[in-house]
Formats: sequence, C-alpha cells, structure tokens
Amino acid sequence: MSYPFSAYGQRIWLWAAAVCALPCAASSAFGATVVTLPRVDISTAQEDASLADSLLSASTVDKASARMSRLSSPDAASLFRNQPGFSSYGGGRLANLPVLNGMADDRVATVVDGVRINPACPNHMNPALSYIDPDSVESATSVAGLTSVSNGGDSLGGTIDVERADPRFARHGKILFTGRARGTYRSNAGGYSAAGSMTVANDTFSLRYNASYDQSGNYSGGGGIGQVGSTEYLRYTHDVTLGVHKKNHLLTLTFGQQDAPREGFANQYMDMTNNRSTYVNGKYVGDFDWGTLEARGHWQRITHAMNMLDDKGGHTATKGMPMNDDQRSAGYSIKATLPLGHQHTLRLGAPLTMRG
Repeated sequence: MSYPFSAYGQRIWLWAAAVCALPCAASSAFGATVVTLPRVDISTAQEDASLADSLLSASTVDKASARMSRLSSPDAASLFRNQPGFSSYGGGRLANLPVLNGMADDRVATVVDGVRINPACPNHMNPALSYIDPDSVESATSVAGLTSVSNGGDSLGGTIDVERADPRFARHGKILFTGRARGTYRSNAGGYSAAGSMTVANDTFSLRYNASYDQSGNYSGGGGIGQVGSTEYLRYTHDVTLGVHKKNHLLTLTFGQQDAPREGFANQYMDMTNNRSTYVNGKYVGDFDWGTLEARGHWQRITHAMNMLDDKGGHTATKGMPMNDDQRSAGYSIKATLPLGHQHTLRLGAPLTMRG
C-alpha cells in the first residue's frame, strides 16, 4: 500500500535531515586546522606624523586623476585641476598659469624638482610648469594658503610642487630593462602627442631617457564659430637621468632640453615664437645615524622670444613686435633632518639662487 507524500511531510523530512547533519558539520569544523590571521594595523602614517610633518592645506594628485589629465592635455598644470583651491588662467594651450585661492603670478611658488622657477617672460607667458611634460611627473602637490619655509616660504597664495620619479634600480646581480610609451590623437585641430621613457639599470647604476612631442593646429570652436586663431602649438622635450645608488645613498643627475618653436595666444597681441630651456639638476639623498641629508643643485638657461604668428600678420626683420629674453639661473639647497625624539624633529637648511 502506498501513501501520498504531502508538502507537510517534505518539510518534516528536510528539517530532520538538517538536524542530523549539524553534528557532522560541527565535528568536521572543530577538527579542521585553526589558521590565525596576522594582526592588521589600520593606522596610517598620516595619523602618526606630527603636525609639523603634515601640511593641513596640502593635497596630492592621485594616480588615476594624473593618468586622465595626461590623456586630455599636454599642460602639466592640468594635473591640479581637481585639487581644492586650484584654478588656472588660460593663455596658450601649453602654458596655463596656476592660481591658488585666487592668487597667481609671483604669489604662487612653483617648484620643479626642488627648484623654484620664475618665468623668463615678464608677461608670464612661459610658466614654470610648462618646462616639464605631464608624463615625467611622478608626484604633484598643491599647498593652498600660507606655506612653510621648507616648502616655498614667501608665497602668499601657496606652492605648486612637482617632482620627477627617482631612478629605478635592479636587484643585486640582475639587469633591469624597462620602458613605457603613450600616444594620443585629437581630430579637432589634428592635435597629437607622444611620450616615452626607457630605463636600463643594475643594482648600482641607472640610466633613463625621457622624450615627449606635442603638436596641434588651430582648433575649431563649437556652435559653428569656425577656427579659433592663435591656438596652435609645438613642443618637444628630451632629458637623460643618471642615478647612482649605494646602500643608504642616492645621487641623481638630470640633463635636459625643451624646445617650443611656437605657441599661439588667442587672448594676446603677441605669440611665443621660440622658447628653449636647457637645464642640469642634481640631487643627493643620504641616510645617516644622526638623520637625513638632502642636497640639490641646478643650472638653467632660457632663451625666450615673443612676436606674431602668421594669423596675426606674421613677423619679419622689419615687421612685428619682437620681445626677446635670455635668462640664466643657478643655485643650490641643503637640508638636514634630525629626529630629536618621537614627537620632535629639527630641520636645518640653506638655499641660494642666482638669476641674471
């Protein structure tokens, strides 16, 4: 004789099977090997640092934002466009002037590789950030407001600080060969950019070559307004970095040259018809028992020429409005950091800059 198996009976059997399985699962679990996870410290270095080490008004560009900025603009000032208190005065497409809390020009200190650079042009048509391509920037920090002496000092608006990456080295007994490349194209004005880097190194010596090329014609405005004159540009940059690493000591030397044969300024009567920057930067960082020593030295020559491009009438030996500048600068800075305890640090420094 057979009896129908109702839904109520199914639930009873399921509950009974689950209760019988619990002791088996429990015994299997208790018999398994107990794995102890390592302790995770969620405190950050920022929380452990003293107020003297952390500028409350400083903000650093994250890598995702920097990557998108490199693809959208050849101007290094674009790296900071999402930072608090930052804006820029648009002139040429390679030379936007940074603004912090509404202050610009000499009220904002621009530091490139530890060197405070002032524009050679009296009209500030070649800002300091135009001397480094965005792909070469490893860290970018903006300090809006009053700045400590070690980060710029006498700049009421704040400080813009960009730094190239330190040389890379291979493991002991190995050879490192690495590189990267990037290219972009824009249909408007036929603008394109290319940048690349190549490094060969062992555990003591490192040699790196960087190059970039940016070019664009006059772009076309929206709403059918047609071509916007004096918006073209051309720039190419080369630099070689030599690094020497020995235990707790690092020595870096960078030799570079940047040429901008033309850059139009749509909002000015003049354009940049030539700008060449030749520079040498050196940096030494060493860790000692008493603290850290950092020394930097630099030399730079800028030849700068302003006149009129063709869409403003052009220029010849007898026509135009020439303005030429030839500037040289050199200097050094020495910083020593001495920890005096868990909460106290002593910093000593001496900078010197000469321009002519």
